[in-house]
Amino acid sequence: MRERPGLISIAAYAVLYVVLLLAPRLQAASFTSPGFAADSSTLTLAVLDFKNISGQFALDALEKSIPEMLKTELSRSESGLFVVERQKLAAILQEQALGQTGVLDEQTAQRVGQLVGAQFLVSGEISTVGSKLRIDCHILKVETGQVRGEKVIGPGREAIDDMVRLLAANLIFNLTGEGEYRQARRLKRYPASWFVLATVLTSAATGAAHWVSHEAYRQYQSDTKLDQIDADYNRANNFRKARNGLAIASGALTLASIGFWIKNRSENNQIFAEATPSQVQPTRELMFFAQSGEMRLGLRWHF
Repeated sequence: MRERPGLISIAAYAVLYVVLLLAPRLQAASFTSPGFAADSSTLTLAVLDFKNISGQFALDALEKSIPEMLKTELSRSESGLFVVERQKLAAILQEQALGQTGVLDEQTAQRVGQLVGAQFLVSGEISTVGSKLRIDCHILKVETGQVRGEKVIGPGREAIDDMVRLLAANLIFNLTGEGEYRQARRLKRYPASWFVLATVLTSAATGAAHWVSHEAYRQYQSDTKLDQIDADYNRANNFRKARNGLAIASGALTLASIGFWIKNRSENNQIFAEATPSQVQPTRELMFFAQSGEMRLGLRWHF
């Protein structure tokens, strides 16, 4: 019986076709949603000092503390992120006669990223919106100059740890696609659901006590023997007192449930995050063409 090499060839071509079809997607290295894909399994980041643009001197200390906390959170990630050491970054910036804060010029930032061997450069600003604290973060892709923004807004300095954790988690998602992107995070979770359950149970017990008290009182009115009259009266009276106590407790639990529900959804108990679409700085390209007997000069803008 002769073999059928045609089937093997067809299968081999099919596998090759699938590999060729998926290869460009696996090697993508641009800002794409949900995250912007990595060129390799390990990404190298450099985090600059943030700049306080709020005008409040009390927030100057956050210019260095926020990047340090952000580096710690990013370094803890198991998604293959490597953060450049502060000493190495400071040495390069000092060598280039640059300060860490406010290095936002695209060409300068790209040069710094290349010198420290980073694929991405992270910088940011600290500001206030009314009584709230806002952190803006800029992620520059060194190779292409693409910039993507992330921001978090929280109630104030007391929530800075949670704000940085949310910012770091969203940065990891953007860089690697791992985890999930969260637009809000609750600072404190009040036990509203447990109080609602306690309210329901207490209300049910109140209804049961009322029913027993009503039945005992009706039995008391129909009693003819003195010992039965006293027993049913005392029973009705005791359940009436229990009903009143349970009703008061049910009302208090209801108010507590409403209060906790409001606190859980209060803006002062939440941190909000938002991403901005990636942008590429406009670049100019001067072109010179020479063809048979003619020459052309062109200027092309790329956005």
